Amino acid sequence: MRLSKYEISKDESIEILKKCTYGTLSLITHENKPYAIPLNYVYDDAIYFHCAKNGAKIQAIQNCNDVCFTVVGDYEIIAEKYNTEYESVIVFGRISEISDIESKTDKLVLLTKKYYETDESIIREKCLKCGDRTSVYKISITKVTGKSNINQISRIND
Repeated sequence: MRLSKYEISKDESIEILKKCTYGTLSLITHENKPYAIPLNYVYDDAIYFHCAKNGAKIQAIQNCNDVCFTVVGDYEIIAEKYNTEYESVIVFGRISEISDIESKTDKLVLLTKKYYETDESIIREKCLKCGDRTSVYKISITKVTGKSNINQISRIND
């Protein structure tokens, strides 16, 4: 990290992962081209997301299971300082599909509960019904880095 004074701890990085509502998944296609896609996710000691059973994302995952996942938490443009306050996290990891129906349903329930306030039994029933049409993937984290300069811009450019 170039500006290590903005580096935050792993625990602070995890808190940002927990609170953000979407992230960008970066993959490598079979043509060795970059492919990045924003998606909803949930953090539960790993990163989980759901998607269709086929498409460009699935092809890229099948090509290479090393991935990068990025989130941006709080940010504010400080116009008078020509600067931005921000917090962000970059995760490196390996991606794998969750095939066990019970684990898959549990992660779909967690994901749904993050975004919708609904009775868990209703969510679980709906998740079980869409299980055959939906894939759930896990990003096992190998490295996480985060940085934040929130409340530090006032000291810069004075």
